[in-house]
Amino acid sequence: MARSGSGSTWLVTSPPHGAWGAVVVASALASPLVAGCPGPEPTLDASMDDAAIDAGGDAGPDTGPPEPAPTDHCTYEPLPSLAHAGGTVTRGPLTAGTAEGFFAGPVSATLGAYTARAENIGGQGFFDARREPVAGAFATSVGVEARPRIRVLALSTGQDTPDTADDETVLLVKTDLGVGYQGLVHEVERALGPEYAGKVLIATSHSHSGWANYHGHAALQVGFSTFRRIVFDRMVQDIVAVSREALDARVPARIGIAYDEDFDPTDQVTHDRRGENDRFAGGPQKDNRLYVIRVDTTAGEPLAMLPMFGMHGTLLDADNVIASTDAPGGLERVLQEELPRDAGSTLPPVVVMHLQGAAGDVSPGGTGSTDCGGRDAEPFCQDFAKAETVGWAARDQIMAAYEAAAESMTDTLSIEAVSRSIERGPNWENFTVRDGALRYAPFDGRRPADRMVWANDAHTELLSPIDEFNAPFGAALCGGEGGVAFFGARGPAQMPNTAYMDESYSSCNQLVPRFMSFFETALDVEIGTTPVCDTTRTTISALRLEGDAPFGRYVISTLPGEPVTLLADRMRMLAQEADPGLTDDRYLVLGYTQDNNGYLLTAEDWLSNGYEPSITFWGPLDGEMIMERAVALLPAVLSDEREDTYDGQTHVAVPSPVEDFVADESMAAGVQPGTIPASSPAYLATQAGPMAVPAQLAEGATVHRLDNVYFTWIGGHPLHGTPRVHVEQDVEGSWVPLTRASGRVVEDGDLVLTWTPDPQEAPRAGDPPRVHYWTVQWQAVPALGQRGFPAISDRLALPTGRYRFVVDVPDGAGLLGTTQYMVSREFVVAPATLGVAVERAGGNATITVTAHAPHGFRLLDLRAGANRPIPLRGVEVTVGLSDGTSRTVTLDADGHATFAAPAGAITVTDAAGNTGSG
Repeated sequence: MARSGSGSTWLVTSPPHGAWGAVVVASALASPLVAGCPGPEPTLDASMDDAAIDAGGDAGPDTGPPEPAPTDHCTYEPLPSLAHAGGTVTRGPLTAGTAEGFFAGPVSATLGAYTARAENIGGQGFFDARREPVAGAFATSVGVEARPRIRVLALSTGQDTPDTADDETVLLVKTDLGVGYQGLVHEVERALGPEYAGKVLIATSHSHSGWANYHGHAALQVGFSTFRRIVFDRMVQDIVAVSREALDARVPARIGIAYDEDFDPTDQVTHDRRGENDRFAGGPQKDNRLYVIRVDTTAGEPLAMLPMFGMHGTLLDADNVIASTDAPGGLERVLQEELPRDAGSTLPPVVVMHLQGAAGDVSPGGTGSTDCGGRDAEPFCQDFAKAETVGWAARDQIMAAYEAAAESMTDTLSIEAVSRSIERGPNWENFTVRDGALRYAPFDGRRPADRMVWANDAHTELLSPIDEFNAPFGAALCGGEGGVAFFGARGPAQMPNTAYMDESYSSCNQLVPRFMSFFETALDVEIGTTPVCDTTRTTISALRLEGDAPFGRYVISTLPGEPVTLLADRMRMLAQEADPGLTDDRYLVLGYTQDNNGYLLTAEDWLSNGYEPSITFWGPLDGEMIMERAVALLPAVLSDEREDTYDGQTHVAVPSPVEDFVADESMAAGVQPGTIPASSPAYLATQAGPMAVPAQLAEGATVHRLDNVYFTWIGGHPLHGTPRVHVEQDVEGSWVPLTRASGRVVEDGDLVLTWTPDPQEAPRAGDPPRVHYWTVQWQAVPALGQRGFPAISDRLALPTGRYRFVVDVPDGAGLLGTTQYMVSREFVVAPATLGVAVERAGGNATITVTAHAPHGFRLLDLRAGANRPIPLRGVEVTVGLSDGTSRTVTLDADGHATFAAPAGAITVTDAAGNTGSG
């Protein structure tokens, strides 16, 4: 047996990868040593016995056997019967429908999931004076780059007969949100009707730049700010509307699934980010399993592609306050343009839904593309282009799997979806795992830990029962090797006798009132009584898809949190033990779905310190317990009897706080919305920065390719609806929206929309209404996948001519509005000016031809990026010489060409008519 050490290191130094990153650092900063208060660094006297180190001091009088902490303060609601319970799983013809829409927002809510966006902890994203009440104490979002989306795939069997208990419909919903929330699942099911109870799976992208303020989990407010019912209710409405559209769009379909066990071997798309568990994995390990689900019509027209692998959505950091779908969205946008839709097709664009696997310890890759310069000059500049590079890096391998999925497609299927609400804390007995081999000692909050953790010197086997995790109300911010909790080793947050241990216990903070009040004050949130109610229940689901050979049987199990690779590996092992047919290629672990309980790790991994254990609530056995309950759901989903897995269960009710912050800023006084101001105000929040306010777009203005075009108009407060903007081109006298090969209108991802109120501060009672300026920024290059311009190398070839912006009124489902709100002044796109450098030797000239958009944000080249000089690679250009002659030369991969030339200027013109001299 091995006894935990007693080192004196006590600062949590893990980097802030995710939601609570800044809180981990704040935990360290709260210590007297770091704060600069007088007093020596605490040390652990070797002569002190364990009881003397006990953070709780004297264990006190024996009050009898411990009992779990009460949860009387929690409101639980009974779950309805699972839809179609009592029927029989039968095989029938498959129908499938897809739809996609946008979350209505709004801009002005904060973005999740970085605590560093809290003003009093990280202070990131506060670039001007605005402090919108809806955002709480977190940075207000100021605009949209890639709109957070909702994508739905509806799968049904038996739809050619009247609805019976033997039929089945399941809705797989992908949302661009930071994490799942079980309240969303149950409210969407309720709104859709009893026939969908337990049949809705809501997956999330884990973008850290999606809308927040929707999460009712009180403790997760530290990453998502104050829960706002108005934001939550709008999200429910949006998801329901897009789900109903998918249901209405069902057509006879077929489905296939492919598997690649060696995805991205060179780490271009993703890479491992948790070195603390390398000793268990034999070195760095990431989620390298790729699954691709393909759905077509029975006529062979593609409907949906669902690539699944783990990848964090953290390309953009906490200083970003412009909504974005981050790396997962960049992947989806590239892939959906690989599946073009004919202009005359009656089918909607092919839906591409990236699903998360074991992303808990996997970071996104990609290539840095945008140099934003100094933050003071360009505070809103972000490397949005990097997300697209992730998609290009993943494209070929995913498309190969997509093609392989066609080999096993079936149009006849049996479908079974089951869901269950499982109990977690505060009852320690719920956390018994590994067939009883690992369990907790009772939580009494008083008993000193024996500090005996490992059963062997190699630190690979654990002793049980575990008495170090002794937190009756839960604990958080664990993972700091040799550390202490808030308020010191003898403070109320320290678990008894765990200070300065080598394992993650040492920095754990019990969720006691003093600890919670610190965050309530710092973040201006109300966490309330502990245990936190949403840590006492969570929701899991499983889905079976089974057809004739060669399709066979597949099962998808959901995990309500951030699974790391080792835990997913163990889950696959247990699933195969439960059913040998569930081999790795046929058992899909879907993370970040249905709910969020922080990081899900194996017990040994949790004890290895680092950042991930900091975002957990019930210690080293919590992740394995949730995972094992998900595996325990397999018999129900594999049975041909439709069991009621909701029977007798409850879920945590969604809060309904009083919200008096929504002041309707009257649009009846002052400057009217829909007005184009004569000039720009003194300050606009754009990527150009506060020192370079763009001039108002003039009628007939000339804009050169690669340049940015800005259009500013006066609209309403974002709570009235975030506008949607698209670009139109004059084609033979008719205004035609720019459209992608996929059939989608170009309206985001290639534009940046920002909002600036004047004055910036939210009005108080009696104040006059503010003027709300909206600005769209568009770089004059072809959009990703724009019809006729499929390659990155085409981005110097935007057709010249007349263009304009059109602003649409959003509707409640985030779908394209039919009412045209307003139209910009027209402008003319002209060719770009190329950079031409000339070097001479003898009678030869060597030219280097480049294009440069110093203030650009769109990806122009996979190597050089967005706003650095871009060589024209491997293309033919026409060179005009000083003697009046011209010739065609081919540039090499670095934009060079050498040829005989007389003295004098050389003019270069590319195939698109861009020209330059040198």
